Amino acid sequence: MASRGKRIVQGLSFDSVALFGLVATCSGVMLEAYLTPDFECSTPSDACRGKDHPPLFLPSHIKQLNEVGYAVISRAVDMGVVTDSRIAIDNVNAKDWMSMNSQEIRQDQVAIIRDEDGVDEGIRKILSVLRGVAAQLDAAVPSYTMTHSHMVPLDCQVAVFSPGSKIGYRPHRDNATLGHELEKVGLVEYWRARPYRNRAVTAIMYLNDSDWGDDDGGELELFIGADEDDTVGNTAKEVVRVRPKGGTMVVFDSRRILHTVNPTKARRRAATIWIEGEEREEIRREN
Repeated sequence: MASRGKRIVQGLSFDSVALFGLVATCSGVMLEAYLTPDFECSTPSDACRGKDHPPLFLPSHIKQLNEVGYAVISRAVDMGVVTDSRIAIDNVNAKDWMSMNSQEIRQDQVAIIRDEDGVDEGIRKILSVLRGVAAQLDAAVPSYTMTHSHMVPLDCQVAVFSPGSKIGYRPHRDNATLGHELEKVGLVEYWRARPYRNRAVTAIMYLNDSDWGDDDGGELELFIGADEDDTVGNTAKEVVRVRPKGGTMVVFDSRRILHTVNPTKARRRAATIWIEGEEREEIRREN
């Protein structure tokens, strides 16, 4: 019996073993891609309509969102709330922070926070305002025409750049639909991009000091009107630079607005939420 087993082992060629290993590896990679966490724990926008939320959008903001895909709201929240949330973020346990992607792409540390996690009151208020953005956009219909059928994720991302970051965050779009079609990237990368394909509107709240200066860097740059296949901003009709002053909120089209974060010389904090939704048919036809 032992000699028979020996003959079977000897009969297995190196190529057979290599082929088995390749199949096992490929299967593991595809399974990992397919099981990539899909942050779709979301609620309808009406459920996030806070009674104590201040009105965020003026008619001029809605007009700008419709026409060029972004709006900047100064003093979106009280600076006392910003200060409380900043202190809470700085006290977040180190084990809750993680790096995303390669350090050659972005140099921040992020934490995923949910209201039910028992977070500090300051962060909870910021999260509540961000999650209420979708309801306020819904309330602006019919003036607001960019997206509809909004769903609001339970998760909020808090990102911190340390002083002296030399890269910031390379140009990118928050929705992974453009440039990540199945025929372009293949099945594995297509599956990996699944959590990002539903993003419709990005809302960012800056949690820094209100006196953030030009010398501090860390500006958000929006490449307005850049071509769909432009990944660096060369075709942009306009470049908008937003200083990350505390209390400033930026809202923009997740699908089309190419953007980047410049290197920062000061500790830079921001909270971001990605609202899911559908493009209105007339917007889809135009593009």
